[in-house]
Amino acid sequence: MSARASGEANILNTITEVSENWKGIDFPVENYRGLKDRFIIGKEIEEIIQVLEDDQMTVGNCMGSKYVVDIRAEVEEWEKRLGIIGMVIDEWLVFQKSWMYLENIFTAPDMQKALPKETKQFQQVDKFWKELMSTVRKQPNVDGTANSQSLLSKFQRNNQILDEIQNCLSQYLETKRGCFPRFYFLSDGDLLEILSQTRNAQAVQPHLGKCFDSMVKVRFAPEEGSNEILAMVSPEGEVVPFSEPVIAQGAVEFWLTKIEQMMKKTLYDIQKKSLENYPEDGRKRDEWFFESPAQCVITIDQVKWTEGVTEAINTIMKGKNKRAIEEFLEFQEEQIQAMVNLVRTDLNHLQRNAMGALIVIDVHAKTVINNMIAARVENINAFDWTK
Repeated sequence: MSARASGEANILNTITEVSENWKGIDFPVENYRGLKDRFIIGKEIEEIIQVLEDDQMTVGNCMGSKYVVDIRAEVEEWEKRLGIIGMVIDEWLVFQKSWMYLENIFTAPDMQKALPKETKQFQQVDKFWKELMSTVRKQPNVDGTANSQSLLSKFQRNNQILDEIQNCLSQYLETKRGCFPRFYFLSDGDLLEILSQTRNAQAVQPHLGKCFDSMVKVRFAPEEGSNEILAMVSPEGEVVPFSEPVIAQGAVEFWLTKIEQMMKKTLYDIQKKSLENYPEDGRKRDEWFFESPAQCVITIDQVKWTEGVTEAINTIMKGKNKRAIEEFLEFQEEQIQAMVNLVRTDLNHLQRNAMGALIVIDVHAKTVINNMIAARVENINAFDWTK
């Protein structure tokens, strides 16, 4: 009898300690983004969760004791109480994470206009959150607030609504990516940042580098507030003027598609002009190198090299000159030497980068010709050429 009484006393003391402990545990409430009327639960909640898990284990041990028989009701009450608090905190943190993600989205007028039904749903959920956190700030005790089956039900219901909103939002983003597939290179957060500021064409600038391989930004007309796009800019700072201006107007995915189309048209136009302007004497190309963007110059250089080798092989096939390839190799060596001499002059960093890339490609091309000479290529369909 004495042993049983002592066992019961120990359990009661433990439960009393747990009870007293939770009277002094408060939610860590802090301002959200510096707003006076917006609050969230702070990171210190992790410490409360740790205490909760420890106390749940302690109460669980009490429930497993053989001395709990006569005081089971009191122990079960705290086991149930801590269980509800734990479930409420879990749902609370899930809700807070979703709310913080969506709050920034559905406060943007453009998103409210694009998703009116979801905006209305979010505003209802937002009202619940605002009222709850206002109450918690005044009465932050965890046991007094979170020990509520009613609050648990409300959180579960609102979390379900937030899940539905996020699903609708994902479908909305998918339609935008379908219209402009380069949006697949962007995270949901980056894409939402663009879509929430559709009236501000400049908002797309920080994300262009992720959508396009070598376009980090576009250049707008100098007039303040202009939506006329005149050029594209590479990571190295090379500016390529568009063949025609692009107007950043309407849905962002549509005018970005126009930028993509204009990018291709512009490069086509520039390369066509660069090909037409290629010097008759391929040794005198100093001015030609810098009339067009570097990539266009490299492309036309390779076109002319392919053309030159093809002509040399055809000359051999017709029996006119057996040394045609060797002579073209000598011609290319003169071209490379001229480029080396040009690199030694006073060039800016863009010109020097372009010439460096061009020399590397042409030296490789020279090696290819040397291999063809060694393989005695004399036919346009020879594998050593077609490969």
